[in-house]
Amino acid sequence: MAIDRIFIFFFVLVLLTGCEKPSIPDDHVRFLAPLAYARIDIDDIEYESDQLFGQNNQGNLALLFSDTIANFTIDSLLSISDTALADTFVWTFPAFPISPGAPIFTEQKTFEYDFNETQLTQVAFAEGKLMFTLNNNFSERLLVEFKILQSNLNNDTIKVEVLVPSADQGGFYQGEIDLTGAIIDLTGPMNNLYNNLILDYTISLDPQGQTITVNPGEQVDFSMQLKDVKPLYITGYFGNYQEQLSDTINLDFLEQFSVDVFQLQQLQASLQLINSIGVEASFVLNQLKNLESQMLFQAPFVGQNQNINAAYSINLPLGNITASNYLLSIDDQSSNIIDFIEQLPSKLFMQADFMLNPLGNHHNSSNFIHKDHGLELVLNTDIELAVDLENLRFKDTLELTQSFIDQFLKLKDPVLCVQTQNTMPITLELELFRIDAQQMVLDSIGQIQAVGSSNHSLSESLHKSALSSWQNNLSNDQRIVIHARVNEDQSGFVELLDSDYLDLQFSLQSAYDF
Repeated sequence: MAIDRIFIFFFVLVLLTGCEKPSIPDDHVRFLAPLAYARIDIDDIEYESDQLFGQNNQGNLALLFSDTIANFTIDSLLSISDTALADTFVWTFPAFPISPGAPIFTEQKTFEYDFNETQLTQVAFAEGKLMFTLNNNFSERLLVEFKILQSNLNNDTIKVEVLVPSADQGGFYQGEIDLTGAIIDLTGPMNNLYNNLILDYTISLDPQGQTITVNPGEQVDFSMQLKDVKPLYITGYFGNYQEQLSDTINLDFLEQFSVDVFQLQQLQASLQLINSIGVEASFVLNQLKNLESQMLFQAPFVGQNQNINAAYSINLPLGNITASNYLLSIDDQSSNIIDFIEQLPSKLFMQADFMLNPLGNHHNSSNFIHKDHGLELVLNTDIELAVDLENLRFKDTLELTQSFIDQFLKLKDPVLCVQTQNTMPITLELELFRIDAQQMVLDSIGQIQAVGSSNHSLSESLHKSALSSWQNNLSNDQRIVIHARVNEDQSGFVELLDSDYLDLQFSLQSAYDF
């Protein structure tokens, strides 16, 4: 029993030091240990575009964003046309009887395909179709077999085997092959060419047909066409492909940034060239303009040629590619970056020149590009910010625990005790409001002052008629919204760190509800 009394004594003593007692008889007072907690830090600063801000490596509040302002992809480089390849097989010999199943034509032909002036050695298909048509001028059905040599589709050669109606039955056949997943080698029979499709034909009389006499001039017309092709990857030599990039860069999210709340302090920025193409390239940034102020960005590298190493791949079909990176650092000593972005422009204009293989084909046609990888120009910023105390506001919402609610409902004349610990270098004026299930702000529960950089806990008792109203509607009003602003005696700008915080601890005090 003595041990129990000692424990109760210390328990009451702890609670008495954490919250001011209301003026009710001591023997009818209930003290409840802290039932709810809240923390306010730089994540709770009120502004409209929370995706902009974070903490940099030094833990400072910073404007952080990374945006791709130019992108060169496989679609920029390669456009596979829908041009058809055609061939005609004509019987040029004297009239001759042919028995069922006997071959009439056996031939292997190489077609050079125009892949947008690139010299391709291999193409893999993410999507696409091979459309083909056959016209039969013979008096008997024909069995047509053709293959694309040096190809692979589902671990087999791409091939077609069809019966084409006889001339008196229309003599026409049309079909297609789904090329999804197909790979075609384009280096020709000696593996020393490019853009070459090798087709192998065998055209025979229908094995189930009849013997016919084939006459001079009778023929079979064949055509094929690549349709709706989207490469998975391509290899070869892409030549000295050049492109001038002129584009408006939209940074619409910056329109929500308030320069009334934040002030630029220190800046780190860079233009990052990320090359995920197996091609050496050169890049020249000719102009970057703030379209709102018409200010031109100035830095030593503007107008200067930048050479970029090629990427390399361990497993190209799977897109296992290691990119090369080239970083153009931007600082406020050698550029006008502070003036250029001080008002955070939402639109920039960029003009740049881009070239592939500036040194020519000195890697033996080993260029590659994968559909999921390209060459990107990325703008990165890490801008440390100071906060304008006059306009600084915090907001946080506290969801009450079921334990808090259960205890609150039992109490008579409740007093809400709030302890604060503030490590921020500013004194904050806090006001607590009830909010309902529809997020509507109701009446105020009370106000608190949290002195800046205080290393001890402060205690405030909020004993208002609003608590009784809240208690009666607690089934609907189960959250508190906390608004905080800087004490009006403070002004100017202050730097906040990720480690700065204001902690709030909520407990209850009341008479027993007999």
